[in-house]
Amino acid sequence: MPSFFTLVRPGGVPADEGVRCGDWTVVGTARLDNREEIRSWSDVSPDTADLALIASAIATRGDSCVRDILGDFAFVAQNTVTHQAIAARDAFGVRPLYYRTKPDELAFSSHAARLAEGTDYDLDYIAEFILSGFDRDHRTPYRGVRAFPPGHVLITRAGDTALKRYWSAAEFQPADHASAEESSAEFRALLERALISNLTGADDCWSQLSGGLDSSSLVSLTETMRRAGRIPHGIAGTVMMVDSLDDESSYARAVVEQYGVRFETITDYWLWQDDGEPPPPNDLPDPLYPMYARNRALCSIVRNAGGRVLFSGVGPDHFVAGNLYFFADWLARGRVLETIRELWRWSVLGKKPFWKYAVDNAIAPLLPSSLRRLAAPRWAQVYDWINPTFARRLGLNDRTAWNRGLNAAPIGHKFAGQGEADIVHLVACIDRGEFENGIEMRCPYLYRPFVEFCLRLPRELRIESATKKVLMREAMKGVLPEVIRERRDKGAISGRTRWAVSREGATIGRMLKSSILAELGCIDIAKVRQAVERARTGDDAVLFAVTRTLALEFWLQVMNQRWAVRGLPTYPAATTLAVAV
Repeated sequence: MPSFFTLVRPGGVPADEGVRCGDWTVVGTARLDNREEIRSWSDVSPDTADLALIASAIATRGDSCVRDILGDFAFVAQNTVTHQAIAARDAFGVRPLYYRTKPDELAFSSHAARLAEGTDYDLDYIAEFILSGFDRDHRTPYRGVRAFPPGHVLITRAGDTALKRYWSAAEFQPADHASAEESSAEFRALLERALISNLTGADDCWSQLSGGLDSSSLVSLTETMRRAGRIPHGIAGTVMMVDSLDDESSYARAVVEQYGVRFETITDYWLWQDDGEPPPPNDLPDPLYPMYARNRALCSIVRNAGGRVLFSGVGPDHFVAGNLYFFADWLARGRVLETIRELWRWSVLGKKPFWKYAVDNAIAPLLPSSLRRLAAPRWAQVYDWINPTFARRLGLNDRTAWNRGLNAAPIGHKFAGQGEADIVHLVACIDRGEFENGIEMRCPYLYRPFVEFCLRLPRELRIESATKKVLMREAMKGVLPEVIRERRDKGAISGRTRWAVSREGATIGRMLKSSILAELGCIDIAKVRQAVERARTGDDAVLFAVTRTLALEFWLQVMNQRWAVRGLPTYPAATTLAVAV
């Protein structure tokens, strides 16, 4: 039986009907970072589209070329003579791709819902989402439909199918030492190259601007290059989500005043806010899905101003900031006194109890999984509103993100192991849903050579003396406003989230009266209500966990039409490609 490959471009635009090159037809989406290198592999014209370049590369080099393709892509290629098929997704999953397998069928799509068969939900996915907000094993809420893993290529040939990893963060281990001065220069050069590659060359690129180090660096460095005449167009405009309960706008305005970029704001949006239109039926759930009104307003600003591309600052928190598990590595290597002295210094600088630092970052990572559960912080435990039978049946005690991340790394390598786990989490942090409606979301920090460089950085150039992103701060001297470059705090949304839980009590009550999660045996409604009350009255340890559970419930009710929606779940018409397998 043939299988069908269905793909659409970012922004909801249908994919090409297939790019032909020799015996190969390729369907998919692509934005390349190394166009000239790929063009050199075969004789094609300079204005060849990115997807056509990939088709040419496949025809010339076969599946071996995938590792050398840099950029954002998801594609499926078919050889019309040999019937061989190749599917691949970029290293960080910027472009979506899903698949479904059956004994005689293999199907791919850019939308998981296209491959779903009714409302048969994957309970393992639901459990993972409640625990951590995403599924690191590439499941989706639709049973049998899986996300194509980032950094992988699938090959079907003569009835055999093989899924192979072509890129892994584990290949790039932190160095013991590196020159701070040389590393700073290379950091900036690579980030400049990433920005140049992601800009369109037209005045249609916008950027999110939060006032934090990451998004501010994108805007500031782009405008620095524009002023120097190195690029024709910089950032056409910026947009910020302002929360008056924790107002960060003064930091963002520092960037705006220094570089004169257009600055738009949306203010005080909240979870489950009614903006006069029903919630959109997003393809997948998201912990911030109830912020659909805010996302809709933000994207409307960009689209109405002629913006086609929106930059995201996602990335540095996952591979530039580092983590504190180097304490566990020191302890495992016998550096006991040094570990104690440094833990004490960090506890003073971070204004946190010494023993909390010691248990969380030095002792617990070295414990067996069964003992580590006892030391887990409240946010990393199995929540009491999860049905105990459901929790036991799915083995949730060993599936919290905190426990699994530490289990995966060998003793003595917890720092690098957590870094690898953070890279896996990246795909869940890329804005989708409304952000795919007429806008192409781009993530300049996910330029692969830049990520690989950062993964090789020694610990002291990532995190030192209770300061995160040490090298980034050094590289942005003279670019970032000093008020941002030197700040050590970070904005929080706990106040607005707690406010929304109180404000939308009736909405939450309505959801829980006909809970789909309860019908599936996943949660205990009485205990969810108790957790909501604790969150409303100031218990931040459960605030985000219970709102994440409610976000999943809300998505399920929208998709099952228990909530008024803006039309039934529909997606742009997409090209299909039949392949015999």
